[in-house]
Amino acid sequence: MKGMTPDSSGTVSLCSSCWMWRRLPDNYAPQYINELVCDTTDSSCLSGYATCGVGHRAVEVVRNDSGVVTTVALSAGSYCECRAAYSSKMTGQQRTTGQESNGL
Repeated sequence: MKGMTPDSSGTVSLCSSCWMWRRLPDNYAPQYINELVCDTTDSSCLSGYATCGVGHRAVEVVRNDSGVVTTVALSAGSYCECRAAYSSKMTGQQRTTGQESNGL
């Protein structure tokens, strides 16, 4: 839950997220993968100056195709991050229109 539970470093998440189980087909082991899902429609991240997105990790599982065992790498969500656009006010890299104020 966003902003509610501090982690071991004393910080809180800026993005809404939840853990879920992904069920793989019967011929995969393990059959369940725990992964994090981020609310990418959360528009309140840094007061709307940024958006939430999921970061992925590779998870190796085993697939058994009629006795032929293969290791397969799957992508699973592992963290959410609040990211500001490079050109946003949050980064100080705003684009100018070519008209600059001279302070007069």
